[in-house]
Amino acid sequence: MPTYSYKLMKQNLILLLLLMSSFSTLRAQQSASDFFLKGNSAKDAGNYTEAVNNYTRAINLKNEMSMAWYNRGYCYYHLGQYDKGLSDFRKALEQMPKNSDAMVYEGLCNYYLNKYDDAIAAFTLAIGLDGSSDYIYYDRGLAYYGKLDYTNAMADYKKAHELNPKSYDALYGMGLLSNALKQSEDAKKYYTMAIALQTDSKNAYLGRANAEYDMKDYQSAKEDYGQAIKIDPKYASAWYGEGIAKWSLGEDGCSDWNKAKSLGDTLSDTMLAKYCK
Repeated sequence: MPTYSYKLMKQNLILLLLLMSSFSTLRAQQSASDFFLKGNSAKDAGNYTEAVNNYTRAINLKNEMSMAWYNRGYCYYHLGQYDKGLSDFRKALEQMPKNSDAMVYEGLCNYYLNKYDDAIAAFTLAIGLDGSSDYIYYDRGLAYYGKLDYTNAMADYKKAHELNPKSYDALYGMGLLSNALKQSEDAKKYYTMAIALQTDSKNAYLGRANAEYDMKDYQSAKEDYGQAIKIDPKYASAWYGEGIAKWSLGEDGCSDWNKAKSLGDTLSDTMLAKYCK
């Protein structure tokens, strides 16, 4: 019977342990990939909770899976869990620091957490990597609007519109800002352009009606409030606005205010109490 030396036995043992370790690592990588792919399928189907569970299992097996962190953050974002999404996007950025999409979602999570300065910082970094995407300027404009910095918000909305003249969001944002700044003619212009791109936008019709009302064009305002109601018969703000426009034209707005109140509008109470006794 052959006799093995101690040295040879030790070498074989080390080799066996290395092979076992490699096999274990390979299995872990394969399992992580399997969970990652399952997560992708669930995410694409809109099953975000299931996707989160699969991405978490993938991350537990392979912490350096940058896209698992990114995709889990994406799912948390769509679940409205912005704090968890923010943490995951930051982890993804540690592993892929020049991913502008991760920066954008980091900014959006901060925006919905009312951390406007942090959102602006993230969007600005993203613009530094991808300055040709209109939606990043629009998103930064949202953050500026959130902190009531209307000048920078308008500049970003205009840049978004310059990069993509067919961006409904940029035009609607410009209309909203113009209304806030009492620039009614500009507001009407931007809302009209937005409506041309999205003819079923109840919000754009409402915004244009508000601008027309401020311009004392009560008939046009009444018509636009009515159009918003046609698009969404349960749009309380439009019913209230139509009542105000009718009242300003010397017509009866009580039925509109009653309808608005039944849909949860609280402003109508004052008008009903004062003019509809």
